[in-house]
Amino acid sequence: MSDEARQNAEIGFALYLIGAGRLDAARDSLTGLAGERAAEAWALLGETCFAALRFSAAEAAFHQALALRPGDEEASLGLGYALFNQNRIKAAETVFEGLAGQPGAPAAVWRALAAARLNLREAEGAQTALEKALALDPADAETHALKGLLAYRASQADRRWRDWTRQNLVDPGARPDLIAPVLKAITLEAALDSIRAARSLDSRVRTDELGARLLVASGPPATALELLADTPA
Repeated sequence: MSDEARQNAEIGFALYLIGAGRLDAARDSLTGLAGERAAEAWALLGETCFAALRFSAAEAAFHQALALRPGDEEASLGLGYALFNQNRIKAAETVFEGLAGQPGAPAAVWRALAAARLNLREAEGAQTALEKALALDPADAETHALKGLLAYRASQADRRWRDWTRQNLVDPGARPDLIAPVLKAITLEAALDSIRAARSLDSRVRTDELGARLLVASGPPATALELLADTPA
């Protein structure tokens, strides 16, 4: 059997192991192999480990894929997400920034960069990345949900809606707007539009509580109830 045939057989066996869920054995089978098919197999192993919530193993597999095929966008994106899910957010941001700097970077890359910056509390950078992602794919529910989450965190709505409730216990007729003075460039209406868009585009993306708290903290509780009534679940 030639070296090429032997390698192809090893890769084929590794792919079988991945499909069978024997991920550590697949890793051992792929170790030391080279070439395009091996890179693809490492990337598949990374994706499968990620799906199994084995993020450290996914990171290692994506590194192997990139060592064999430098610059592979899918493997790089997978690596970034593997780092992100290990709470190594700054390292993930660096990977996503490298991808975003490539010509023709897709919406998924900008969305990933926005998520990393959001978790690093880089509100302005997150907003820029979200705008680029939505310009490339206006129908992406997750990006819309992130835009709503950005406004929610920037306004500290989780705290301010409780403050609103306390004020109304003292004065039931009060309707203070606790959001407008703190949202700055991220407008309430833009956030609410994205929250509604996320829900309409994909019902699995849960944004109702974010929208309701933003509405309560901005003064119109009846509108918050209407938002919740649209999705009783």
